[in-house]
Amino acid sequence: MKRWLIGVEQLHQQPGDKVIIFDCRFSLTDPGEGLSVYQRGHIPGAVHLDMEKDLSGPRGLHGGRHPLPDPETFTNRMRASGVNSDSLVIAYDDNRLAGAARLWWLLRYFGHSQVCILDGGIK
Repeated sequence: MKRWLIGVEQLHQQPGDKVIIFDCRFSLTDPGEGLSVYQRGHIPGAVHLDMEKDLSGPRGLHGGRHPLPDPETFTNRMRASGVNSDSLVIAYDDNRLAGAARLWWLLRYFGHSQVCILDGGIK
């Protein structure tokens, strides 16, 4: 896929058996907020990804607040969520902290090119 944004109408046109949707909302000040807002409401079928547990690796002496996740751990998490080489992954957030963009980048970095960000996020 060459486009990196997908609109709601385009999303509805995709074959449901190939689409995996991820909710990437999070808060830097409240690590539990992403899961909390997901539990209160999300796009049907979406899987929540936690910034600290799923989209980052353990903090070390050098590596910043959210270092890259271990490739094997990240791959296993994606596979456990249903992602395979034929999947179209759709990431969304609430347009505040770029969680969806991080998932987009990570998937591309680790070799999965069929990934888009939902234009407009959860709204």
